Amino acid sequence: MESYEELEPVNVHSTIDILSGLSNMASPCPLIYVSGGYMPSEHESLSEVAKKLSSAPGYGQTKFMSELLLAEYKKHLDKQKGNIPKARTIIPGFIVGTRQEGIAHQEDYLWRFAFSISRLRAVSKDLLGHLNVAGVDQVSNLVSDVLLQPDRCVPHAIKCFDGVDVLILCNILEDKLKIKIRKVKHVEWMRILRSDIDDADFDHPLNLCLNGCKQTPWVPHLKVLFSMRRRF
Repeated sequence: MESYEELEPVNVHSTIDILSGLSNMASPCPLIYVSGGYMPSEHESLSEVAKKLSSAPGYGQTKFMSELLLAEYKKHLDKQKGNIPKARTIIPGFIVGTRQEGIAHQEDYLWRFAFSISRLRAVSKDLLGHLNVAGVDQVSNLVSDVLLQPDRCVPHAIKCFDGVDVLILCNILEDKLKIKIRKVKHVEWMRILRSDIDDADFDHPLNLCLNGCKQTPWVPHLKVLFSMRRRF
């Protein structure tokens, strides 16, 4: 997983460039920032999120930094006179195709996870939680609504908590692939997953996640799947 320093130019510096350009405009145009990385709960403070992300992969750190920059830009706009469009931040979960069309991003954690569940025909009981998943059509509609009807949207970050329960995901995989997926203890699932990765004669989709678990205590036992989102 890339470090903060590796992703800073593309994720943070680019945000600074955009905000600098808007700040120099006599009448700034509306800005909608679609973020990523860690999706905090409704009750987590900025300091709590920052502490949690201190040992997270660079993607989540840079996206969080960009969100902080957006917050400062919003404060700058609040001090200006006149009816200036506010900047908005949208934080979706995993972004997937529509029900009718779309290609699965094979490097997205969601599909790596689904592949591994199907291949192992097993899933950890500890991971049978909620996955924040948003269709690309849902995200685009949300962006359009925020742009065209800003007064109807909340002033702070808009978080997409819609998604799917992992148990339902397993049921779908069982139905479509005609397989049976066992629900096992987490230790057992990690054992067979590690064995599958070691024995694979190809680049295993969850190898990157497993390495990330070894490198940082912030993502133990692959729970990165539920707190970090990558979009490619």
